[in-house]
Amino acid sequence: MLTLLTTLAIIGIQEKNKSPLDRFLETYNLDGMNLKNVIQTLEATAAEAEGFNASITGSHLILSDQDESYEIELPAGEFYLSIAPYINQTHPCSNHNLVTCRGEMKSETFHVIITDLDTNEVVIDANYESTPQGFFGLWLEQNKNYQIVINYDGMTQTETLFTSKESNTCLTTMQLA
Repeated sequence: MLTLLTTLAIIGIQEKNKSPLDRFLETYNLDGMNLKNVIQTLEATAAEAEGFNASITGSHLILSDQDESYEIELPAGEFYLSIAPYINQTHPCSNHNLVTCRGEMKSETFHVIITDLDTNEVVIDANYESTPQGFFGLWLEQNKNYQIVINYDGMTQTETLFTSKESNTCLTTMQLA
């Protein structure tokens, strides 16, 4: 009996020591993850919780529901970009909403080449699969000029982007042709 009471007391202390953000993350099954894993999980989630919202700017991940809102700073010097290539249909977007943004090309594989325009160094040359929401996300260095080339099934599109704290995190203008 004493062991059970001790265990319950420890659990109560641990629960009391949780920050409001920790309790919020736990509510949405995001506890125990680092920031990049939270973003990756939300980017891939098709069935969002009622009233939950998650968006990302050039400097913060913003999580909210009807009662609470939290701004979590992104890692220093890093920039998150979510891309939704399309053929026929897109939507305007500036700061990506990890919960509600939907792209046309769901669960498709794209070959992505990203070049640092200041050094001409290829920083990414890899395949990315879009989520069931039609987006794929990647991390880039902040305050850089990049050229992004996306290839898909014989079609291609190229765009340039500067990654600052004020830059758009949602790229929905890459029409493949």
